[in-house]
Amino acid sequence: MSHGSNDAGEYWIHSLDGSQVPPPPRCTRVVCSVEMENLIREARRNISGSEVKNLSRLWGVSASTLYRLQVGRLHGSWVFPMRNERGEIVGIRRCFADGAKCCVRGSHLGLFVPDGIDSVNAIVICEGESDTAAVLSLGFDAIGRPGCRACRRMCVEYARGKHVAVIADSGSPGTLGAELLCCSLYIPTRSVRLIRPADGFKDIRQEINAGLTREHLLHRIKDARVWMRTSPVRRRSAALHSGSAVEVARCVSSGRM
Repeated sequence: MSHGSNDAGEYWIHSLDGSQVPPPPRCTRVVCSVEMENLIREARRNISGSEVKNLSRLWGVSASTLYRLQVGRLHGSWVFPMRNERGEIVGIRRCFADGAKCCVRGSHLGLFVPDGIDSVNAIVICEGESDTAAVLSLGFDAIGRPGCRACRRMCVEYARGKHVAVIADSGSPGTLGAELLCCSLYIPTRSVRLIRPADGFKDIRQEINAGLTREHLLHRIKDARVWMRTSPVRRRSAALHSGSAVEVARCVSSGRM
């Protein structure tokens, strides 16, 4: 499971496998972004090739994509930097071999942004660093959010003027979070499509590990309905069911609903 706080200062916790085991109290105090950058730099020096391969096997992704996501090693955990819309490191996510995840204390939530993403004209937005690594492993340009409701404004800046595919996790929270992101994206981007995992899979990484190929995912993206053509009633329903009165007001006032 993973936990942290979102842009609004709300606390969130997300179980990765349905268990209720609390996350381990294993955090390192970091005061400012400069210290975070230094810590990530140290963590990247500390990680060995065998430790990258171990995570590659554990997640079923290529080692090269983990390097693109600036993987490091810190006190028994793999770590990934989280960046804001300017590319600055604002937080650090820790991932443990037992599946537990947490943020380094003092972190702000940000996006998982791989190297070489700046000049692309199409992008896939995933939920979580492991899903992002899985989609990158198929050869797509992808970034990741730390949670299904986190960092929408940052996603807008990275996706502005691009063709975008948003991949949701299964279940109501993942679907509603992805729909709200599409609501924020469909005006500033060239096009937005929403992709859901196939029945029986909890997320896109699980589906890729089961044999989903680049060609199959590409066909699914191309066949998906462009979000700007979906029913306004659906966008209103997504915002209303999210319980966010502020989001409803924003969508209405901007003409998005």
